[in-house]
Amino acid sequence: IEARGLERFHLLATHLGDRALAALYQELLPSEAEHQLLFFDLACELFSTDLVEFAVRTLASAGEVIVNGPGIRLAGHEPWLNDREEQALRDLKAALDAGDLAPPPPSELAGTVGVDRELLNDLLKLLVERGLVVRVTPEMFLTRGAEERARDTVRRIAGSVAVAPGEFRQALGVSRKHLIPLLEYMDRVGVTRRTPAGRILNEEG
Repeated sequence: IEARGLERFHLLATHLGDRALAALYQELLPSEAEHQLLFFDLACELFSTDLVEFAVRTLASAGEVIVNGPGIRLAGHEPWLNDREEQALRDLKAALDAGDLAPPPPSELAGTVGVDRELLNDLLKLLVERGLVVRVTPEMFLTRGAEERARDTVRRIAGSVAVAPGEFRQALGVSRKHLIPLLEYMDRVGVTRRTPAGRILNEEG
């Protein structure tokens, strides 16, 4: 409910003809955004935090809600974007597509797309939630297609014999700047396992 209230404030701030009134709603947006946690905090006052968190995990496991950091929203509920934000979202996806396995960092993407860093972070989060983009590190995001191609390449190269980073770099066609976080990501998601001699394919990955 509170999240939808935030969207209505956003609509008013964006489309009201009265500029003074629109500016007022724009100023209210940050405090309204904090209200999304209101009922969670209230529940924690009435019940134990462990019980409330268990309820949230149960709803999330059932697919009824989506938990993203401190935010909780109903499944299927999408944030509303104005025309400028929709265009920025398309431009962001295009920039990540063009970057392939060597995408620009968020600081550069913000300039490319023409938005501030706060909005860029929100757009990246939305692309991740939609399954179109994968977060490798806070400074590196890949499109889903690029991530899947990287997985396939790493699986093809890795085996029971340890493989050095240089071989992965040659096969993936990226610089060390992008290679290291990408290989560490593959370790985290269980595709590979790092050994003193190099990386091998994780049997469970």
